[in-house]
This record gives sequence, C-alpha cells and structure tokens, in this order.
Amino acid sequence: MYQACSSCLPLLSELDKIRAMAGIARVTESTLDVLAVLLQAHQEDGDLYGWEIKKKIHRSGPTVYGVMDRLEDAELIEGHWEQQTGEDKGPRRRYRRLTDEGVTVAQQLLGIRREVRAADVAPSVAKDAPSVTHPTLRRVV
Repeated sequence: MYQACSSCLPLLSELDKIRAMAGIARVTESTLDVLAVLLQAHQEDGDLYGWEIKKKIHRSGPTVYGVMDRLEDAELIEGHWEQQTGEDKGPRRRYRRLTDEGVTVAQQLLGIRREVRAADVAPSVAKDAPSVTHPTLRRVV
C-alpha cells in the first residue's frame, strides 16, 4: 500500500462530502471520464448519446452505460430520446446532458481529480492498482 500525501488528505475529505451530497455510491475513473465529456458538451450547449461518450473516453459500452445509469439515478444527468422520422434507420438514440446539480458536482469532482493529479500521488502505480489507503481516492487518481 502507498500512503496518501499530506496535501491530498483535505481533498479526500472534500471528495467524500461531494459524493454524499450527490448521492453517488462510488466515484471511479470511468465516472470522472463520463462527467468530463458531459461537462464539455454542456459548455458547448450540446447533448451526447452513449456511443459518442464511449468513443470519446475509450471505455466499454457496459462500463459507460453503467456509469450513465448511476448518474441518472442520482439525478446528475437527464436523458431524452431522439425523434425519428420514417426515413431514419437504426435504433433511436438516447441523448444525455448534465442537470444543473450535475454541472456543479462534475466541476467539483473534476477539480479534485486535477488537484490530486497535480499533487503527483504515486505516479508510477497503474491506475487500476490501489494507490493510497483511502478506498475512494484509489480510483480517482
């Protein structure tokens, strides 16, 4: 096990507060990646559908859709089905966007991720391996 740097401990406390406030059971690297692309889309006043998100963050479909389900359950994102005409082929797409609360939570969580990365906590450890003793931060760095 690696020890958390002393400058990261306040970040861990802040992360726990945000998680509790947002109703997110766990914050993973995949969750942060999905929030990052949705926040970028929000800033560009756009919506994204699952396949777009999957391609942008280079994660598997089940991972991305699982994250989106959890974020939707926590009311951090909302979705709507595209309107198709008779000429459209293929299944309808479900577009997602951040809610107002989702924007706030995404900005806070992504800010913490930037700070943790800047603190350079255990840089030689693979991202899936435990990097500190705190279970939440393990997947944030």
